[in-house]
Order: sequence, then structure tokens, then C-alpha cells
Amino acid sequence: MNESEFKDIVKDVESEMRDSLVETSVNGFSVEIVYKSSSGKQKHAANMEFDKNSGKCTITFIAYPTASTPNQFIERVQDRMREVLNN
Repeated sequence: MNESEFKDIVKDVESEMRDSLVETSVNGFSVEIVYKSSSGKQKHAANMEFDKNSGKCTITFIAYPTASTPNQFIERVQDRMREVLNN
């Protein structure tokens, strides 16, 4: 998978999750997301690195470890990456 394909996947997932994500930033296969707390009153950040060949994700920073939004984001990105990598 190339960086352009990956960036498109991240932007698609960001669009799908626009109610809970504030923004995403992509640098290669590293992603930073800013997401809303469940109450919507606070914003938190998480950084992650995706493997371009397998889709495996390593979280390098997460401000609120029990938040569901980062995990949902990761699962959606990995699902899309698998679709591309398996075709």
C-alpha cells in the first residue's frame, strides 16, 4: 500500500466518524486524531502508526486510554487496509 492510498482511507474513515472525530493528521503511515469525549465537552488526542504491509497498528500515545473512538477508528482503517491489501 502506498501513502496516497493510506491517506485516502484515513480521510474516508474521518468522514464516516465526523460526529466523534475533530480532525486527523497523516504523516506517512502515522496518524494523529483529535476526538471528542463522550460528553462532547472535551477533546483528546491519540497517535498511532500503521504497518503498510499488514495494517497492524501500534498506538504511540493516547490521552484517554478507555476511550472507544480511537479503537473504532483503528478498526475501520484496518478493515479498509485489508480490503486494499487483499485485492
